[in-house]
Amino acid sequence: MATAVPAQTSDGDERLIWDAILRQTDLALKTNTDPNVWAVEITSTLRSSAVTLPSVDLAHRLVSHLFWNNHSPTAWKLLHTAASLDIIPPLLLLALLST
Repeated sequence: MATAVPAQTSDGDERLIWDAILRQTDLALKTNTDPNVWAVEITSTLRSSAVTLPSVDLAHRLVSHLFWNNHSPTAWKLLHTAASLDIIPPLLLLALLST
């Protein structure tokens, strides 16, 4: 039985993936996108890039990006949705927000 092996990405590719995620998040914040629609788009981007879910890296990047640069009520909705749908680890999110 063959096992799936994640695609190998270079640092440049990885940076492009995370830049795309942050652009999608910024657009969702600006247009007040439904958090569920945003979550589907983010999940699709992550899965097409072979990022496993829940994503620790995504949790770190979202907390840093949303709360130090783009703090808004919509940001809370996006984080809640990401944690609820197990896109990011909920306990890690709590730990990041408590510091």
